[in-house]
Parts: sequence; structure tokens; C-alpha cells
Amino acid sequence: MGQSEWVNSASKRTDFLICTKTLTPIAVIELDDATHDSKIAHDAERDAMLKNASDQTIRYRNFPTSTQLRQDIEAAFKQMAGLTSAPAA
Repeated sequence: MGQSEWVNSASKRTDFLICTKTLTPIAVIELDDATHDSKIAHDAERDAMLKNASDQTIRYRNFPTSTQLRQDIEAAFKQMAGLTSAPAA
């Protein structure tokens, strides 16, 4: 991520950032409640910015189960490592 991307992203918030042991970002976890219904454009802008920085955003409308969370993080890691292709948008 370049300095200008970092400055733009530093003013944004995420719920969770998942990293490897070496602090390489794997994915951003967003827990979307009803307040996000009025922030669809804002969320899309942030998702696009994170995608440009090579970070995948995983969004949940309801709290995920531990199994679902583990599966989604593992899939994001495999994608980051080039072991699988990107999910269809």
C-alpha cells in the first residue's frame, strides 16, 4: 500500500483486521448492522479502496459462527497466497 493509500485508509475504520503472524493483512472483517443500510455507498467505497490495497473485505450481516469465520478467513488466506482464484463479484 502506497503512502497516499495509507493516508486515505487511515481515516477509515474497520471492525477487525486479520493478519498473518508477520502482520501481513489477510482480510478486513466488517460486521454490518442496520446502520449500514444508509451507508451502502460509503461501504462500497471503502471495499474498493481496500481491494486496491489488496485487502479482502468479508462482510457479515449477522454474527458468524466460529466455523463460518474460520472458513472465510482460511479462504481469504488461500486467495492471498495465490492458492485459489478470487471469488466472483
